Amino acid sequence: MAAPQWNALDQLVRERDPWCRGAVILGLAQPLEQLIAGFAEARVPLAKGFMIGRSVWAVPGLAWLRGEIGDTEFLARVATSFRQLIAGWDASRAAVASRQEEIAA
Repeated sequence: MAAPQWNALDQLVRERDPWCRGAVILGLAQPLEQLIAGFAEARVPLAKGFMIGRSVWAVPGLAWLRGEIGDTEFLARVATSFRQLIAGWDASRAAVASRQEEIAA
């Protein structure tokens, strides 16, 4: 979702569901760049994390199944992709913290 939709969702949840503790972003086999861009749009406290799978292992998994890469390369590619997502998430959360500090000031 784009930032305006995240803001609207955040407001709606605060108004109507006081028990909700957050939302997670699903990978849905999206390319890493698209997911990381989505993290940057989700700069609301409601966004708590992400759940991924195919976005990280599908492409290297297919290469592994075809015999194009071995176990070690498969693991390296999956680890690299996961680290990229973590770095993207961390960067987006730094922006959230900065925004919350501005609001509090």
